[in-house]
Amino acid sequence: MKNKWFSYIYINTEKSFVQTSGITWNEFYHGIGTKPQNLLLLSGYSSEMSVCKLNMDCILSKEMEKFTDSDVYDFGDFCWVDFPDSASLDNVTDNELAELLFFRHMCRPLTSYTIPSLQNRYAYWGHDDGWFTRVYMERPEEYKQVIEYKILKELKGRKRSIEPIPTEIMNVLFVMFQGGAVLDFEGSTASGVRVYAMGNVSDMDSIHCLLDRHRSRLSGTLLWYDTRTKKWSISD
Repeated sequence: MKNKWFSYIYINTEKSFVQTSGITWNEFYHGIGTKPQNLLLLSGYSSEMSVCKLNMDCILSKEMEKFTDSDVYDFGDFCWVDFPDSASLDNVTDNELAELLFFRHMCRPLTSYTIPSLQNRYAYWGHDDGWFTRVYMERPEEYKQVIEYKILKELKGRKRSIEPIPTEIMNVLFVMFQGGAVLDFEGSTASGVRVYAMGNVSDMDSIHCLLDRHRSRLSGTLLWYDTRTKKWSISD
């Protein structure tokens, strides 16, 4: 099932992961500042892939630009960890391989999402691209870049130009998303989007019911862009 109408985001800084619905692989890649250089695919298939020394599929740096435009929704499950160069694959131990396979099946690390031999920054687990994603990362604060990218992408289609969101406002949003919240793009206007507190929701289907309740009460926080002054504001 595809989700185009809202983005649910829950940021767990203690366990170093971000869980979302409504943010695609393409949006993650283009939004995050530090890009993954190469991908070791644990689930998924692409015609752009290479078969690596672990007898697993890889997307190498030379293939990344084309791969980012792939419709990974058709994969069903899309799971990967990044690595800096092909030489690092030679050093993966049997125990590390077991860690990778556990992560693929359970959507959580057995001991740690980082694989020392691979020097990975990310461990990404997605189902039905954009419907459910959990990405482990060293600094969840960096996910603010993805959130800003998503907001600007949705609102840019409704106006000629738009300024970046100030750091102080992104910091406020980051705190909200640590408690679990939704960006409601369907219920937004040409210059703003409502943000609803949701809590830690593991069942993505239930978000629809919760969102309907918030919309009926017109509650939540309003993130607003003034097209005249070209300034952002946020208010309850």
